[in-house]
Amino acid sequence: MGVKFTNNAFTTLTSTISAGATSFTIASAATFPTLGAGDWMYVSLTDEVVKVTAISSLTCTCDAVAGGHSSGIAVELRMTAELLDDFSEDLHSMQKGGDIASASPTVIDTDGDYFDVTGTTSFSAFTVAANRHFFLQFDGALTMTHHATNLDLPGEANITTAAGDVAEFFSTGANTVQCLNYIKASGKPVVTDFVNTDINASAAIATSKISGAVTSIASHGLGSLATLSSVDTAQLAADAVDGTKIADDSLNSEHYVAGSIDNEHLADDAVGLDELSATGTPGTGNFLRGDNSWTAVDTTNASNLSTGTLPIARIADGAVTSAKITDGTIVAGDIANTTITGGKLVNSTITATQLASNAVTSPKISAASITGAKIANDAVDSAHYVAASIDAEHIASNAVTTAKIPDDAITIAKLAASGTANSSSFLRGDNTWSAAGFTFQMQTATYSLGPQTGSVTMNSFGFTPTLFYMDARKDNGSFFQGWWKVSGNVKQGSYGFITSGHFNQKIDTTYFPQYYQSGTKYQRGTASSVTNGLSISFVRSNSSPDGTMTIRVVGFK
Repeated sequence: MGVKFTNNAFTTLTSTISAGATSFTIASAATFPTLGAGDWMYVSLTDEVVKVTAISSLTCTCDAVAGGHSSGIAVELRMTAELLDDFSEDLHSMQKGGDIASASPTVIDTDGDYFDVTGTTSFSAFTVAANRHFFLQFDGALTMTHHATNLDLPGEANITTAAGDVAEFFSTGANTVQCLNYIKASGKPVVTDFVNTDINASAAIATSKISGAVTSIASHGLGSLATLSSVDTAQLAADAVDGTKIADDSLNSEHYVAGSIDNEHLADDAVGLDELSATGTPGTGNFLRGDNSWTAVDTTNASNLSTGTLPIARIADGAVTSAKITDGTIVAGDIANTTITGGKLVNSTITATQLASNAVTSPKISAASITGAKIANDAVDSAHYVAASIDAEHIASNAVTTAKIPDDAITIAKLAASGTANSSSFLRGDNTWSAAGFTFQMQTATYSLGPQTGSVTMNSFGFTPTLFYMDARKDNGSFFQGWWKVSGNVKQGSYGFITSGHFNQKIDTTYFPQYYQSGTKYQRGTASSVTNGLSISFVRSNSSPDGTMTIRVVGFK
């Protein structure tokens, strides 16, 4: 960071600039110095010296020019007073920059050479341009981690900072930094410990230079005890005397702790007959008995054994029969596992108490041996039924209620109705599949009204009607008024009525003569059958005039 210059730097202005311009373009930048962050140079535009702070391709960024300049004029880097003044300041001055926050990496600004580092974030590298000479004063404790190239520290070891510590650095390349000096606020050196390699081999260290007691010969570099007159127990560390320090044949019984020699420390074949304390005389016919005596062994066999214990090796195979075993002497511990087979068990001797939990598995259960009495109440649920295994025979009467039937579960096939179910039939109230709708037929007759009474017989219907409608009109268009009698093979309905000459009647199950009067409704009876044909008789009222009357009867089915 500073003023830059080169020899014989020259070019021309490629476009006219006005007073106050902060940039201009040149024909070539090849002979001019490279400007890094914070660098600058002074160029002459004819008689004006201009400070240039950056060059990008052929465009120069500068402080505002005082006057205008024409295209084609010379642009030169000359030895000027401004250049020399700045150069002199660079040589003798250092500038304090703004505070820098510690970070990983820590960024070195370009606004000075001396910075306060705030925060406690440790780091192992800097972000800095090449050839920067800068100082850092630390405001708190953090760790700078040594790196051979990125951050080369004194002693090639990490440094933990303290408030007030100052370090001097120089960047030999971009982000490559060497710590030139580190001054602790306490005044102590950075490296305080010396190791053996730091001391010349021929140097003599007096014992007065050793702080405290020598607790470890090796760690204090005392490879030889030649200068010590003697070492007693107090100077020996625990377990310091091993086998290599003890001379052969130097240990005898007085050095052993009583009872300390165990089997682990006896060599094979080390104990002979002479070392045994047994009584009696050892020999080829004697053996060491459990009472620590040498005793001859008899050739005892089963025939001369009356008491005592006979070794198992003396018992011949097959010699111990059932008769030789006292009743009740064999217990569970005497029986080997998996020894007792099914053939050894008396029938019906295994009870529930002899069976372990979950011992009876499916293969142990005979086919069809589980009866209803063996199944606990409420033990069988839906998971135990085979799909579609419950038929009508096993469902109790009135057991299936509406709540037990899911929606849309009953299909046409499940209905017990008579007749044929198809696209043109419907379920009738008598549980029969039947076609829906009405069939109708109309019969017409003409009757000439007499002074008192008369009758007319209608033609037979081609079907058995369930409902009919009757209409009686005179030839002048008026309705007949008076009494009339419907007779013949007609089913009378529950209700019938006649109003202003119209009579309509639901045909039901009774047929017998019945009178109807205009505007009157009557209750009917019932019967069992009907045949085709209809006979209607009339009784004329006194006020009705003579004339011809047309009667229409429509039958519906």
